[in-house]
Amino acid sequence: MKLKELVLLTFITLLTSFIYCQEKSIPEKIDKYLKLRATAKTDKEKLRTYTELAWLYRKVSADTAEKYSDSTILFAKKLGDKERIWLGLNSKAHAINTMGNLKESFSYHQQALNFADKNNDKLHQADSYQNIGAILRELGDYKTAKEYTFKSKDIYEAIRDTE
Repeated sequence: MKLKELVLLTFITLLTSFIYCQEKSIPEKIDKYLKLRATAKTDKEKLRTYTELAWLYRKVSADTAEKYSDSTILFAKKLGDKERIWLGLNSKAHAINTMGNLKESFSYHQQALNFADKNNDKLHQADSYQNIGAILRELGDYKTAKEYTFKSKDIYEAIRDTE
């Protein structure tokens, strides 16, 4: 085995182990946030737990992730928390994608992009373009996927250049 192949194999093994460990700890993290939600004293604390649970559940139960995403959006709108509104839309899009409904997932990613555009939120614009590009690739629209992916790249680079 060549050194290059050995290094690549080692990297893949380490990456797989890291991902496995991350996945294994998801139930523990879910338990942690369920307990925090039960003891949350303020709407802001509840909102944080809904946001975290929506993201964590996307890999365990997409239906539950979608429900927590809806709660995130609802509470975030109530509190005027623009960051969490976008996170709720993004989590919902990912949950729906996990369920296999790419067109509906695309719709929520588009809503997240529109929200980021409206609020001049460059980071979430870039994230949304990236997410939409991935959905378009899955749908087989490679030309448009490439355009969205490059828009994302350009925004990320612009952000990096201003920091």
